[in-house]
Amino acid sequence: MGDLSLFTPEAIVLIGAFVLFAQLIFGAGRPLLWWTSMLFSVAGLVASIMFLGARGEPFFEGIYIVDGFSQLLKAAILLGLTLTLLANRQSGSVLAHARDDLPFFLFLGSAGLMMLVSATELTTIYVSLELSAYSLYIMAALHQRQREGSEAAIKYVLAGSAASAVSLYGITLIYGTARTTYLAGIMANSALYSEPLFLVGVVFLFAGFLFKL
Repeated sequence: MGDLSLFTPEAIVLIGAFVLFAQLIFGAGRPLLWWTSMLFSVAGLVASIMFLGARGEPFFEGIYIVDGFSQLLKAAILLGLTLTLLANRQSGSVLAHARDDLPFFLFLGSAGLMMLVSATELTTIYVSLELSAYSLYIMAALHQRQREGSEAAIKYVLAGSAASAVSLYGITLIYGTARTTYLAGIMANSALYSEPLFLVGVVFLFAGFLFKL
């Protein structure tokens, strides 16, 4: 195991999501939910800026890498989260009874994106991308125009599921030829670039991955 402190920005966002979830269960009011979300969002942003110069691996080697570029992207994601929370304090585009739920899903989606930019192993990348995507599926259904929002969410789920299946099939082809899911190991094996199945796997992986993005 590496230095777990490098995971601080992501941990703050995940803890914020759990706190918001607990507040929703116990019926907290909208002002408290909004201030809680702002507190954790700004705290995560500050933490990501503090770790801009850090470099290392908080978990097992080759799975998750923290460096200046990934921290810069995390800071941008958290800045976007903070601005979105500010813009949606009195949002009229979300169903009135669902406005309390919105910050929770925004936090989960942001956590998935933050983990995605540091992931250096295929299954970690996939799980991070799915965490962000499922939050978006739900948020699409929260639109004030419920009929259009529900239709959009269903279409998004169906198309997203197809993209996930394509990506997973690509990962199985890559693993079958490379015998590893670590990006470093795959990139180091130049013989793979002439393998037809490997190239098909890469195409399938990126087809689903880019659709999700």
